[in-house]
Amino acid sequence: MDLSKKMQFFTLDVISTVGLGKPFGMLAADEDVHDFVKSADEGMEAANLFLALGLSGLAQMPFIGKYVLPSPKDDKGMGKLVGV
Repeated sequence: MDLSKKMQFFTLDVISTVGLGKPFGMLAADEDVHDFVKSADEGMEAANLFLALGLSGLAQMPFIGKYVLPSPKDDKGMGKLVGV
């Protein structure tokens, strides 16, 4: 059993229950609903690369940020979470 994945699912279900009144259902489905965990993992890799190269300020620029940051209009990942 991969307990690390179960803990991520549990944590996101608890956060959504407290914040939104109902869980996302990740723990019950035993899967990454809406790819939140996958998106967070990929985002951390990109953030680490930008930080290592000293380019972290680029994402804050409006004409670049709108292409690399999550949007509430996204169907999956952190953008979907922002939209919820």
